[in-house]
Amino acid sequence: MKKLIILIFGLGLIIFNQGVGFCYFGPGVGARALGMGGAFVSVAEGIDACYWNPAGLGNMKEAEVTIMRTMNNRDAMEYQEWLAAGTKIGDSGGLGVNYVHFKNAFQWVEKKTNKFALYAIDDEWVGISVGGYGGGQFKNLALGVNLRNRNSTLLKPPGTETTFKWSECTPTGHKADFIEYDLGVLYRANKELSLGVIIQNCNEKTVKYGENSPLYEFEWRRNITPGVAWRPDEKTIFAIECYNPTLEDIYNPASFKKGQSEVRIGFERWCTDKIAVRAGLLSKYYHTIGVGVREIGLKKLFPELAFDLDYALLEGHGMGTHFLSCTAKF
Repeated sequence: MKKLIILIFGLGLIIFNQGVGFCYFGPGVGARALGMGGAFVSVAEGIDACYWNPAGLGNMKEAEVTIMRTMNNRDAMEYQEWLAAGTKIGDSGGLGVNYVHFKNAFQWVEKKTNKFALYAIDDEWVGISVGGYGGGQFKNLALGVNLRNRNSTLLKPPGTETTFKWSECTPTGHKADFIEYDLGVLYRANKELSLGVIIQNCNEKTVKYGENSPLYEFEWRRNITPGVAWRPDEKTIFAIECYNPTLEDIYNPASFKKGQSEVRIGFERWCTDKIAVRAGLLSKYYHTIGVGVREIGLKKLFPELAFDLDYALLEGHGMGTHFLSCTAKF
């Protein structure tokens, strides 16, 4: 039976890789999750749950502090750095705080000229996350929420070309501060199967750059990402999810502006108690590989600390980008 499920999963990996939409340079945070192609909504373990699905904070077993950095191609990647800390609350809950440095580019309609113009943003997020499992008949169901404040700076790229480097952009003098929130759900059907979903940007905030006479207005649309994870044994995880499910034609360029779907597929296998290998597909354009080493002890210097190191490689469009995470557990 397990061989049959693995075969079906493998066929699905091939099929879905043929028909999913374009992905921006920057699928998320955390080298463990990125090594699995970003398919982490239904896995949601450890401090990474702060970003991927806050309901998973109920799975925390100890206090954790993590930092992730995009090691190269920083002029093309959206997610630059990520810092998070969290702790277990009671028997079935968790609390986390996090910081994200994020950049992105958009074509917006300039209000004064009513024409498309290319702009970029440089954002810093500070957020708090809380999640946990219920009791009684809801002991396998977890809920969570992310609340974040975003400080966003509007940048002007050089010229009109759609490919440019973040370092080439210049500030416009326009900024915006706004609050967003996400809702997450995680259900442990049994030891092998878990289902997860996150609803991001629930309040669909319309951001205005400029106070009295806004230069731009941009709406961060609500999106939903459902996923499923299967653990055939204690050392193996297969996960698949769909970011922003839609019936739009993914090959139609007009659909991209509406927000295309994106299928993510991930795999993790702990080869030993300390070393894991990972692989994933992230849309039809990218694939990932990764490795993790856990519980690295430095007893002479930090007798009560253990460290996890995670690495991921995102490859696509002729680019290979390296991500590195270090997590302290105590």
